[in-house]
Amino acid sequence: MRSADRGEAWVAGQFVLLAAVVAGAFFGGSWPWPVRLFGGVLLFLGALFAIAAARGLGPALTPLPRPSGKGDLVVSGPYAVVRHPIYSGVATAAVGFSVLVSSWWSLGASLLLLVFFHFKAVREEKWLVGHYPGYPEYMALVRRRLIPWLT
Repeated sequence: MRSADRGEAWVAGQFVLLAAVVAGAFFGGSWPWPVRLFGGVLLFLGALFAIAAARGLGPALTPLPRPSGKGDLVVSGPYAVVRHPIYSGVATAAVGFSVLVSSWWSLGASLLLLVFFHFKAVREEKWLVGHYPGYPEYMALVRRRLIPWLT
């Protein structure tokens, strides 16, 4: 691995999976409207959570998983619930989108995206521990990485 690696391959991988989620919509079916409505709610809430988390980062927001040189460790708002709320929100929105468009293909890609985000977050946390001296304490305080009741 290059010493200047900032995580570009991780970002490329997530965009491939997001494209697969969207492409899966072309193979959608027709699930019952209450199920699709639930998908719409998940899509909305996931997007809202991800946007709130991104706004909470302020100048520390970067498209790359390796922390930038600016910004402080954020431990409030969505970051008090899970350590990687942007990933959590995007994955939730992707699942919601998949259900809204009634696509098993899209739902499968969304679940792969969630697994991908788990491994990306594990890697990112190694960088965050080295960048923010208080990150180990934050990890002990906020025990969940992506999903409050699961992981």
